[in-house]
Amino acid sequence: MEKNKKDIYDRIYKFVLKVLQVLKLISKTPENLVLIKQAVRSAGSIGANASEQMVRKVKGDLFINSQFRKRKQKKPIIGFF
Repeated sequence: MEKNKKDIYDRIYKFVLKVLQVLKLISKTPENLVLIKQAVRSAGSIGANASEQMVRKVKGDLFINSQFRKRKQKKPIIGFF
């Protein structure tokens, strides 16, 4: 499973690099500049979305674990009060 996680990031990275290499070959006319900028933003957002999903998953796991601990600890704790 851990290998698959790393594999998707490697594939995204390679894809973004290929997109940028192709975009360097396109002539820089005013019409093309708009499309080039949009393609760069789109390619970059793929990596951003993947990393955001990973962060959300980690935070979700932490939230679920904390809720489990709260449920597990139903007995009142005797403190120094």
